Amino acid sequence: YRIFSVLLTALLLFSIYRSNARQGLLSFILGTGLFLIIWLFGKNKKLGVIASLTGVFVVILSILGMLQIGLLEKYLYKPSVTLRGYYWQAGIEMFKSHPLFGVGMDSYGYYFKEYRDVTYPLNYGFNLTSSNAHNTFIQFFATGGIFLGVAYLVLNGYILKRAIFALKNLTGNNKLILTGV
Repeated sequence: YRIFSVLLTALLLFSIYRSNARQGLLSFILGTGLFLIIWLFGKNKKLGVIASLTGVFVVILSILGMLQIGLLEKYLYKPSVTLRGYYWQAGIEMFKSHPLFGVGMDSYGYYFKEYRDVTYPLNYGFNLTSSNAHNTFIQFFATGGIFLGVAYLVLNGYILKRAIFALKNLTGNNKLILTGV
């Protein structure tokens, strides 16, 4: 299993690298970092705290880099980040206009041109559009309204609460397995 896992990880990293998918690489680094932090907490609480603080610092630097601020800008910023801001804003406007039931499931694309920022076509042309808010929370609020959005938030909160509870109470291999899941 270990040899297969190492080979699979190497193959996946190679695929991510060849496809120039920075998101995939960042997701891998984030997952590996979280796994290491939890593992270190199991070995030595002080090391876990140091790793957690280092992780928070790296995450903040990474987010700033994605937003064109700081040392990691040239490595992490992609023009699609700016596009996502427009997609998020359109989704928020859809929710503001249709707070109870949203614009309808799978209808984001139909309403995007109506709710997008007025500068969007000037910067990206009239034909570039989107069928998704590129943010699950905003997508659910925009297309399903307050009831779906809140239900999704509650579900995610419950899952987070149960995961934290389990991580606190499990030990050894079971904790690492849960972390992997």
